[in-house]
Order: sequence, then C-alpha cells, then structure tokens
Amino acid sequence: MSGAEAAFAHSQLGIALLAADGRIVRANASLTTLLGIEIGSPIGHEAGVWVEDDDRPKFEAALLALRKGEMPRTRLTVKCRKADGSSLWVAVGMSAYDEADGSRGIVLELQDVSDWRRSEDELSWVQTHLLQNEKMASIGQLAAGVAHEINNPLGYVYSNLGTLKNYVGDLLQITALFEQAAGAESANGALREAWQQASEKIDVEYLRDDVLALVSESQQGMQRVKKIVQDLKEFSHADAQELRAQADLHAGLDSTLNIVQNEIKYKARIEKNYGELPMVECVLSQINQVFMNVLINAGQAISDNGVIRIASGIDGDHVWVDISDDGNGIEPGNLKRIFDPFFTTKPVGVGTGLGLSLSYSIMQKHHGRIEVESTVGEGTRFRIRLPIKAD
Repeated sequence: MSGAEAAFAHSQLGIALLAADGRIVRANASLTTLLGIEIGSPIGHEAGVWVEDDDRPKFEAALLALRKGEMPRTRLTVKCRKADGSSLWVAVGMSAYDEADGSRGIVLELQDVSDWRRSEDELSWVQTHLLQNEKMASIGQLAAGVAHEINNPLGYVYSNLGTLKNYVGDLLQITALFEQAAGAESANGALREAWQQASEKIDVEYLRDDVLALVSESQQGMQRVKKIVQDLKEFSHADAQELRAQADLHAGLDSTLNIVQNEIKYKARIEKNYGELPMVECVLSQINQVFMNVLINAGQAISDNGVIRIASGIDGDHVWVDISDDGNGIEPGNLKRIFDPFFTTKPVGVGTGLGLSLSYSIMQKHHGRIEVESTVGEGTRFRIRLPIKAD
C-alpha cells in the first residue's frame, strides 16, 4: 500500500472522492463511521444526500464553483443527517483536482465539529442572555424615570378633579336654590320666563345628572393611569442587587395583568381562581417577568373569544401558579424545545424565542420550576412552582 493509500485508509478525517458528476467514487472507513453507514454504501451516491435541507444549497453551490474552476479549494460547516436520523455538525474541506481524462474531481474531508458548534451556541446564548438582562435594567431605569415624570402632573390633575367635583357640587346647589326661587309664587314673571328659557336651552336636568358623572368618570380614568404607571414602575424596576424579599404573588399577577391587558383584552377573558397563598421570598420583578412571558404566549395562542385561566395554591413548602389557555396548543415535537433559546414557532417579527428561555432561567435561579403540558387544538397549561422560603 502506497503512502497516499495508507493516509486515505487510516485518516481520522472522513474522506470522499467525487467524480465530475458529483457522485462518490471512493470513501474511507472514517467517513462511514462519521455518518453511521455501512462501508461501501456511499459509492454511487451524491455527497449532498447526507446534508440537511437547510444547508444543502450552499453545499451544492460550493461544489459547482469548484467544478467550474472558480476556486481551487474552500471550507464550510454544514449540518448532516446520520443513518439513524440524528444530526451532527461537520466541517467540510473541499479541494478540486484534475483527472487523467481531463475531467475535474473533488476531494471532500469531513470532520465532526458538533462539540465546538454546541459550545459556540452556548456562548452566543450567554451573550444574548447578558444583553437581555442589560436591556431589562435599562428599561427599568427608563420606566422609573417616566413614572416619576408622569406622577407629578398626574398628582395635581387628580387633585384638581377632586376640587372641581366639589365646586360643581356647590354650583348645583346654587342652581337648585335658584330654580326654587324662580318657581316660587313670589317670583316675578320676567324671572320665571328667563329661567324657563334658560332651562330649555341648557337642559339643566341633563346637565345636573351628567356633570358629576363626567367628573367621576374622569377621576376613575386618572386612577387607572396612576395604577398603570405604578405597575409599570414596580414591574420593570431593575433591582441591581437582586435582593429577595417577602412578596405577594397575587399582587404581582394583578400588576402584570394590568401591563399586558392590551395584548389580551380583545382575544380572551381572564378567569381567576386564586387560592390562599403565603408571602413568598423572591425577586418579584423577575417573577413578574415570568408571568408576563407566559401570559403573552397564552394571548398569542388564542385567535378569538378565548379564556385564560389563572389559579394558585400551596403544595407542601412550595406555592404554584397555573396559567392555562384554550388556544391552539403546541405540537409534541415543539413542546420538547419550548424552553430552548431562540426557539419559536411564531411568525417573523412576533417574539424572539427568548421569553420562555429567560423564564426558565429565572425559575432555576429561584430553585423553582416551570412546567408545561399541551394538547393540540385544546390549549396549554404552564405551572410555575416556587419555594416559599429561599434556600
């Protein structure tokens, strides 16, 4: 056996020789081991048959460029499918050579780089996770500043509405006295006629009934704005030290519902079945983020006229919160990946695939769990479990 033959046969790299038509004419044992196929089985097949569909176009394009002489060699990383159906990442070196008959063959050298690719993906996830935390901190600082700025005018508008309501009440009392005076037998005809004309023109009865209702409605609206600002401040506030404190999970749920109401109110109604919960030692702003991610997912899973049910209870030294919807449900294959970073089945521009992954991370930090069960066409239920006392 020549040195070249020995190198081909015993190389740790998977090696394949391709004819001008792209079919494999020779392959070493390392290649068959790499792909989990029988020795000799690659012969006569196109090399791209083992490349995953998403990567096959770039693989075929590189082969074509080599055949045309556009470049002598190249290297790329593709995802391949083994005989048992599993996948692996492979670095492929490609080099062109001239056959004796003048045709152009190609040498492929394949190396399993799955571990390297996995480490790269993990590093990318960590970087994204850190960036997300930084964004949340920035949002918290911004929300606190906005809340402070809004609270100042909100305070005096709300106070002025209260004063205005008192003033209107006083004016209505005066109006009532004037009405009595105009209707008295001692009132002269001109006064009675003036009052009658004014009453018909202004519709005093309607004004009297409506003006206080308008002021009350305005007060309720301002109270609503005040609550939203407070909830936003509490929800997004970045706790730099991430200190855990005794927290009311029901208050956290209600605040979060207030924040995400616009995402849900046109699609579903909320049904609450809160149990008796003790105070829980946690970072409430982070737990609120988990609630928000799950609630938004529930809202997005419902097309119209759905129901989102929220229940809570105690299980030993843990508390639990269930958030369920009657939406589309999740395919079993996707259910296994739902907490993976960047995994999403939503259309482009709807979600990043990080929400549930970050929620999973938050629950791990709290020594809790987030679990999911789903039936396609019936809906999905998330259960969030937290220890009552932090470890």
